[in-house]
Amino acid sequence: MADIFIAYGHEDKNLVTHLAKALEVKGWSVFWDEQIGPEAFGRVIEREIKQAAVMIVVWSNASVDAEWPKSEVDMARNLGRQIFHLRISDAQLPLPFNIQNALDFTGWRGDQNSLAFRKLDHALKKSITRPVGNGQIINWPCFFRSVSSHECFLEPLDAVAAFKIADPMPILLSAFDLWHNKDAEALYKEMKTLHGDSYLVMLDSGDYESKRKGVDLSWDDYKDTLVKASGTFDIAVCYDVHSRSTRSETIIKEIVEGFQRDAEIAPAEKLAPVVHLPEGKASPIERVPEIFFALANSLKPPLIAIPERELGDGILARARQISRIRSELDKLDRYQPIHVLGTGNPLSIAIFALAGADSFDGLEWCRTAVDFQTARLHHTQQYDFFSYQSQSAEDKGIRDALSNNNFSFLDKVALHNLAFFEEWMDRIADNERQSGWLKSYLPPGGYDDLRRELPEVFL
Repeated sequence: MADIFIAYGHEDKNLVTHLAKALEVKGWSVFWDEQIGPEAFGRVIEREIKQAAVMIVVWSNASVDAEWPKSEVDMARNLGRQIFHLRISDAQLPLPFNIQNALDFTGWRGDQNSLAFRKLDHALKKSITRPVGNGQIINWPCFFRSVSSHECFLEPLDAVAAFKIADPMPILLSAFDLWHNKDAEALYKEMKTLHGDSYLVMLDSGDYESKRKGVDLSWDDYKDTLVKASGTFDIAVCYDVHSRSTRSETIIKEIVEGFQRDAEIAPAEKLAPVVHLPEGKASPIERVPEIFFALANSLKPPLIAIPERELGDGILARARQISRIRSELDKLDRYQPIHVLGTGNPLSIAIFALAGADSFDGLEWCRTAVDFQTARLHHTQQYDFFSYQSQSAEDKGIRDALSNNNFSFLDKVALHNLAFFEEWMDRIADNERQSGWLKSYLPPGGYDDLRRELPEVFL
């Protein structure tokens, strides 16, 4: 059983030999048909495609006209395998593969430091996913729809009701609202139901609500909430450690100690540590990649989180910081996901995902109304201008609810937004190795700014 199945035309055997060796050096197990004899060819090919986690197909002037590569790719598609398309010539890819984003391997001869190979290796690490929590699989990029009692047009219990109308999705509930809310007991019950119905559930630490409401959530309160919520979440954000130190070694030590304390009451494989930096000019923001690497190396958590506001002042600085963190984490022998706390703006999610972040959570879906065509957020009252867009939503439960007069105006705004984010995240995933699609959504000159700031990402 191999991680990767390579489909190719036999005229490209030399390049595929280099590719297989380079992938094996990176730790991947690889199958290609050089390893079998002709007498069992068809049977072995079918078995290996079924067992492989992903497929790489090499397209050239020869392979676009060959039957076997196309048949192998068809089988992988029917099995739902992720397929990585590599182009090694200017050949026109056959239908329907000509709509795929292909990595350009033209002229490649085995250089593992080339941009094309590094992108492929990064994408493989990200795609060959591992189960988390109760066996749920996180598909990257991932947006957790947050629920909060702070400044949202839906109360937490009403937000959960909206989730139940839609198809299962990643959601985030706050430990604060499970501890300090009149509907806490009902929220616990709903959380258990959603988790049992295949919703991916993250339990946030509650630090956001605690700070804004001025109500202290102690570690003992967090501990009691975590214990009571046991078995209802896939990932829990660790209790926040707000370090006052400007030394990265001390920050790492304090976060590790906090993680270990939390791991006494919840499974370590479900805990996501949070990186907080001290405020002020002495904040060691340049050491954040180093902090992430140390935490990933010692704790091996499902996610490492950082609040978006602590990545930098503007969107360009924040994207650059994420790219720096990702470059450092790519030195590991496994893929370490990055979670950005408090990012619910569609354009920010797309930009940060291209820069190297993996998951996000945000409240914009229950604070604004989104325009499907521009991915811009507007005041909820302007939903009237965009309501037609979600009438044809892919999610049938949402479509049916939007045509039901028993739902309030704000209920429909929330469902409209949920439909958008479902489709938006699919679009980001479909284009994650190419950034050009984002250009039409950005202000004039915005894409050029990103290219100057992150030339290795925004090609």
